[in-house]
Amino acid sequence: MGRNAQYSETNGNIEEGAPVSDNVIKFRKPKPVKQPRPGQRKLIVILAAVAAFLLMWGYFILTGQPAP
Repeated sequence: MGRNAQYSETNGNIEEGAPVSDNVIKFRKPKPVKQPRPGQRKLIVILAAVAAFLLMWGYFILTGQPAP
């Protein structure tokens, strides 16, 4: 009886060459958690602030309205 043997329900015999079921627990090392880059959040905040100021400047330049 080889590794690829499987019990046949129809005739009660063991058949060679039949596929083995994957009903096996496979223990694998978990993938490491990616650490966030510390400077990335700070960069996004700075870019958002610069974009907000540019949008305000463009609004007042294009509309010609003074600041309230």
